[in-house]
Amino acid sequence: MTSGKMQGPFKAQVVTKAQRFGYFFFFTSGAAALIYEVIWVRLLGFVFGNTTHAVSAVLTAYMAGLGFGSYWISRRADRFEKPLFVYGLMEIGIGVYAAWTFVLLQFIQNAYTTIAITLTPGPALFAFIRLALSFLILFPPCFFMGATLPVLVKFYVHEKRTIGSGTALLYGLNTAGAVVGTVLAGFSLLPFFGLKASLQMAVVINIGIGLLACVVSRELELAGLAASATPVPQGGERGGVRGEGGRAQERGRDALPSGGFSHLWLPAGLGISGILAMVYEVGWTRILAAVLGSSTYAFTLMLSTFLLGIALGSALAKDFLARRPARVLD
Repeated sequence: MTSGKMQGPFKAQVVTKAQRFGYFFFFTSGAAALIYEVIWVRLLGFVFGNTTHAVSAVLTAYMAGLGFGSYWISRRADRFEKPLFVYGLMEIGIGVYAAWTFVLLQFIQNAYTTIAITLTPGPALFAFIRLALSFLILFPPCFFMGATLPVLVKFYVHEKRTIGSGTALLYGLNTAGAVVGTVLAGFSLLPFFGLKASLQMAVVINIGIGLLACVVSRELELAGLAASATPVPQGGERGGVRGEGGRAQERGRDALPSGGFSHLWLPAGLGISGILAMVYEVGWTRILAAVLGSSTYAFTLMLSTFLLGIALGSALAKDFLARRPARVLD
C-alpha cells in the first residue's frame, strides 16, 4: 500500500514528466505544421501555376485557421477537464485530415476544371475561385492547429502572474519547431524524399504526438492530476495570494483596464501589424524567387527567417514578462 509520503514525490514525478512531454509535443507539432505548409505551397503551385497566388492562398487559409481556431477554443478551454487529452485528439485529427491531402488536391483540380468549362469566368473571378477552393480544404486542419495553443495554455498556466511568460514559452517552442520543420521540408525532405513521403512523415509525427499526449493524460488522471500540470499550492491558493483581501489586491494590480481608448487601438494595431506581416511574407517570397530561381527554396528561406525572428522575440518576451505583470497600460 502506497503511503501518503510516497504519493507526493510520485505526483511530482508525473507532473515533471508531463511538462517535459508537453514541451516536446508543441515543439514537434510546430515542425509538422510547417512541413505541411511548405508541401501545400508546392502542391497548390501545380493548381495555380503562379507562386505568388499559391503562397497567398496557403497563407490566407493558414493564418485564418490559426486565428479562428485559437479564438474559438480560447473561449471554451476552461470547460475541458482533460486539456492534454483534448490536445492529443486535435493532433490526431490534424494528422488524419492531412493524410488526405492528395485526394483533396484532386478534388480542387476537378472542381476547378468543371467551373472553368461551365462558367468561363474572367481572370479576377478565376483567381477568387481558386483561392476559395484552396481555403475550403486547408482551413479545417489549420483551425485545429490554432486551437492547440489555448488548450496547452489551459494545461500549463494556472497563475495570473505566469500567463504572459507561460504563453510566450509555449508559443516560442512551437515557433522554434516551426523553423526546424520549414528548413527540413524545403532543403531536405522534399529534395530527397519527395512530396508524398514528406507528407507521410508529418502525418506520422502528428498522430504519434496525439497518441502519446493521450497516454500522458491518462497517467496524470491516474495520479489525480488530470486537469493540471502544475500542482495547486496547499490550502487551495494559487500564486501565493491569501484570502479575499489578497485576491482583491491581485485584481487591482494585474487587472486590465475595463474601458477606454486602449480597447480600440490595441486590437486595431494588432490587426494592422498582422496584415503587414503577411504582405511582407508574400513580397519577400516573390523577391527571393527572382534571385534564387526556385519558389520552394525562396518560400522556405523567407518563412524560416520570419519564424526564427518570431521565436526569438517570444523568448525575449518570456523573460521580460516573467519579471513584471502582463498589462496593457501602466
